[in-house]
Amino acid sequence: MKTEDSRQENVVEEAMAECRPWLPLSQRGRDVLATVVAVAAVFGVLWWIGFSLVSRLENRLMDRIDELDRNTSASFKQIQEQMDRKERTGGRSGGTDDRMNRIESDIDRIESDVNAIEKHLLRIGSAIELDRSPAGIDPADAAPD
Repeated sequence: MKTEDSRQENVVEEAMAECRPWLPLSQRGRDVLATVVAVAAVFGVLWWIGFSLVSRLENRLMDRIDELDRNTSASFKQIQEQMDRKERTGGRSGGTDDRMNRIESDIDRIESDVNAIEKHLLRIGSAIELDRSPAGIDPADAAPD
């Protein structure tokens, strides 16, 4: 039976020899290594969380930009359609153009009235000067240069 026990001891010794760590470290070295691995794991988790948050924010930003682009395109298309309609109707789009035409005609009428008044005043002024001037002298000749 001793032979079995000695074989068993040899097997245990061989097993213990095979179980040696690949990196022989002291207890302090193993503690430092465990701390470094734990810090690296925590840093990796925090990096992943931060990257996920930034990625989500980027996706929201891209969605917002796309929405604004769609709204801008729709507004531009609407404005373009209104301009096309105005061109097809000759520039008249209803109330606004009618008011502008009335204002322009009022301005033209006022300008013609002012011109008529100026002509009338010139005629009156000429007649008054003719009455004041001595006989035989033309008022145009009497005016100083």
